Amino acid sequence: EDSWDLFYLPIDVLSKRNWGQCIINFRTDSRARDFAVHFHGQRLRTYAASEPLAVRPATVQGREAAFAQFAREDETRVHRWQS
Repeated sequence: EDSWDLFYLPIDVLSKRNWGQCIINFRTDSRARDFAVHFHGQRLRTYAASEPLAVRPATVQGREAAFAQFAREDETRVHRWQS
């Protein structure tokens, strides 16, 4: 099923662990709502996370807008690293 077109899970390269958040871009509002209803407040049994999952809309909406945001953030990180 093609209910989403973007899944982004940032990883800390030093610890080789995720940042504790991910971004999923759903193709329809109804799929996003279904996901939120199902997962918001749930706990992942295989992980020792102390907090339940918090599902909320991203500040940037849409696949292309998300890619543009990622590119801006990466450029900022590179500039800080080079300074």
